[in-house]
Amino acid sequence: MSIAESTSPLSLIDRVVSHLAHKWDLETGIDNALHEIASFFKVDTAVVYQFTLENTLRLIASTGLGIDVITGLTDQLVQSPSSMIYKAIDGKKSFQSSDTSLLVEQCPQDPYAKFLSHRQIKHIFLSPLTLKGDKTVGLLLLHQTAVYANLADYGELIKILSDQMALAIDRSNLRHEKQEAIYQAQALSEIGTILGRSLDLDHILDQVLQQIARVVPFETATIALVQQGKTQVVRAHGYEKHGEEVERLAWALSFNIEETSSLKQIFASGEPHIIPDVRADDGWINYGRFSYIRSWIGAPIIINHEIVAFLFLEQHEANFYQQSHATNLKSFCAQLSLSLQNARLFDEKKNNANTLHALNELMRKISRGHTAREVCMTTAESVLQILVHLNSVVLLYNDRKDSLQVYGFSGVESQAWPLGEIIENPYATQAIQSSKVVIVDDYWADAKQEDQRLARSGCFVPIQVGLTQTGVILMECVYPQAFKQTEISVLMTIADQLGQVLEKTRLIEEMQLDTAEIEALYLMSASVRDVQTIEEISHNLAMQCCRITQASGCGVFIQANDHDSHFAIAAIYPLQESLIGTVIPVANNVIYHVAQSKQMYIVDHLDSGLFTFQLTADESSSIQAKSNITIPLKNKDYLVGILSLWYAHDHQFEQREIRFINTVADIATNALERGLLLSTLEQRIFNRTKELETANERLKELDRLKSKFITDMTHELHTPVTNINLYLDLLKTATPDKRQKYIQVLRRELRRLESLSRDLKSISDEPDNNMTESVIAIDFNELIHTVVEQNQSLLHEKNLTLTLDLDTDIPPLVVSPSDMRNAVYRILQNAIEYNKAEGHIEIQTKTHVQSKKVVFQVIDTGIGIAENDLPHIFERFYRSAETTNIAGWGLGLAIVKEIVTRHGGAIQMESELGEGTVVWIELPYL
Repeated sequence: MSIAESTSPLSLIDRVVSHLAHKWDLETGIDNALHEIASFFKVDTAVVYQFTLENTLRLIASTGLGIDVITGLTDQLVQSPSSMIYKAIDGKKSFQSSDTSLLVEQCPQDPYAKFLSHRQIKHIFLSPLTLKGDKTVGLLLLHQTAVYANLADYGELIKILSDQMALAIDRSNLRHEKQEAIYQAQALSEIGTILGRSLDLDHILDQVLQQIARVVPFETATIALVQQGKTQVVRAHGYEKHGEEVERLAWALSFNIEETSSLKQIFASGEPHIIPDVRADDGWINYGRFSYIRSWIGAPIIINHEIVAFLFLEQHEANFYQQSHATNLKSFCAQLSLSLQNARLFDEKKNNANTLHALNELMRKISRGHTAREVCMTTAESVLQILVHLNSVVLLYNDRKDSLQVYGFSGVESQAWPLGEIIENPYATQAIQSSKVVIVDDYWADAKQEDQRLARSGCFVPIQVGLTQTGVILMECVYPQAFKQTEISVLMTIADQLGQVLEKTRLIEEMQLDTAEIEALYLMSASVRDVQTIEEISHNLAMQCCRITQASGCGVFIQANDHDSHFAIAAIYPLQESLIGTVIPVANNVIYHVAQSKQMYIVDHLDSGLFTFQLTADESSSIQAKSNITIPLKNKDYLVGILSLWYAHDHQFEQREIRFINTVADIATNALERGLLLSTLEQRIFNRTKELETANERLKELDRLKSKFITDMTHELHTPVTNINLYLDLLKTATPDKRQKYIQVLRRELRRLESLSRDLKSISDEPDNNMTESVIAIDFNELIHTVVEQNQSLLHEKNLTLTLDLDTDIPPLVVSPSDMRNAVYRILQNAIEYNKAEGHIEIQTKTHVQSKKVVFQVIDTGIGIAENDLPHIFERFYRSAETTNIAGWGLGLAIVKEIVTRHGGAIQMESELGEGTVVWIELPYL
């Protein structure tokens, strides 16, 4: 049966028009009409598409193959503009009837025909839905799996039906556009009413971002003011969904209009600009944290023909924003500009008041802080709220004033300013040293490309605490040349306030630290007060020192019992019993360096120190330490021990910490000294008793020597007096030849009395440091010749030989001539008196230039002195057993030593019993 036999074309047209004219929605009318057409023409598939303003096809109705055909058709349309489908929807091309009908097998190269052949479609009929003026609004597609009739024969009928569908679509579009316009007008009117209710700029901007979605949908939105050719974000919405860091960065972002292609285009045209897909746009500045953005639209806000701000909207879907969005956004921005203009005037008046309020609030907050870190953190956070930029940082000098530390931070780039870290920043140092604000317009100009951060510019404002510049407040921005004079003034005001609060905080912290240190020292003293043994005292010291200094470990070292110059571990904490008593390795060790220098040794990084810190000979079992402080425990007279603290990490020792550790060391010294005294008390009592017994025996010996001296002196005085009386009597009756002999005897006895008189005078006089006469420069060799000449007769009597070996270049000595002659005389007298018959005496003088001393030496071959007598030989009245048969009182050498000492010299003696004696004197010269 033919199509014409089933029903009449006029009846079909009437039913189709009736369906399209019904009041139900467009999709329902088209769907009903499509069923009539499919039934009339006996086709397997019928599809109607609407051609949208965005050059895409939107499915309205379908019957038959359905979704498979729809999906495939869209792909072919996009990929193959040469296909019949593309030609059909191109309103600028003519559409001939011969183009409307084809057999699939006759078009092997047509991509759409290939697509349908896989679905058993044999025949295709295409009809554009065209209005007058050749405006294509849609497309009708009819498909047959078997050719029941040539649809091209009914081209006019299908054209009439297509035109009716085109009219229906056009009426629907007009109705939709009218409704959309009404809705947009209502939305803009409502937004205008909302914006007109307030002059508060912040409130208006907040309302803008809340209401804009009614006009143009967005994922995130930003309003940025234009200032000096750059953008500054004043409101941001939606970023909080992507995390706090993204939200902070959105507020801090700024762009130079001349360097940003999209903004430059908007600024030049005054029209909105769309980036369909930011990933395909070469001018898009990619920040990794905003990777969710795919589609972007920006529009200018214009006041008095000047672009004063931008409105930016972003979507996570590519190609989302279309021209219709740009039109709506432009209308919205036009309405916003009026409200913004009024609000700006109001905002400028309240800006100063808000800043003042913010500064007062900041002062109130930081005044409550008790520590420098707490105050600096509050300041950094408040600065970022007052001046909305990228980062706010507070840097202060540490206690040693040799490096800056991050005390406060707020912002995005926390990795660049980690709290508590030591920072080397030349700009901060310059600001502190010059006491002036330092502005860095562009970090990137000096930094390497791989070192570039988000921050482009920085403002460094010095902080003064008392009379000292002690740190800086730093504000950083993401664009160069960012800081206005008003912002710098605000930062300077904040820096002044912070300096005052830090001074107060410093005093509070010092008071708290003093209290804590006093309490810690008290507890430490109490812990060692009631223990007695050196082991307990050492252990308590190590434990308490480790606790109150928060060190990783502590060791107490004392001299090893078997070797005074070696040190052993008396205590270690945390306790390692196996190390107690271990002798410390000597080579290049910190412990021995401190023991020798008796000075504290501090090293922040042991790897870079001059000495090793090794407690055992086996390095693998030594304490693992990174930093160390070692203190000698010493009193006025000697080294008591050594205290060492170490840290398992790199540790910088502050000056206050070092002072505290010194105080700890004083307590440790006293405690350790008490322990050592207690441990050696019994031995010292025994030794002292022995010393007293020896002294008592010595006193008895001295008393005996004095008694003997008196007896000997009486005898010695009696003998010359008796001889003098005798020879005086003989002289009266002596013959001339005898008279001369008697006179010589009388003279010898008188000399003997004179010598006794001098010795008695030496005994009666207390030794002092006064010379018997004024000192003068003398020729020492000449003095020796004189003394030798005086003793020639004695040498001859004992048949002794004497040789002189005198340095001819000896310098003059400034001495008392008589005292020095007395000293030389007595030494030579001893060499003669205690020499053997036919013995020998040698006298030498030498000059030691380096020590500036003259050495006088007398060597004899006499009877010598026993080894146990040598220590006492310079004591008064002391005489060895070998000299009891020789006249004397044990005064000569004692008198010589006193004379030499008064002249700043020294006397020494070496002797071997039966072999002889060597006496030498060292005298300084000028």
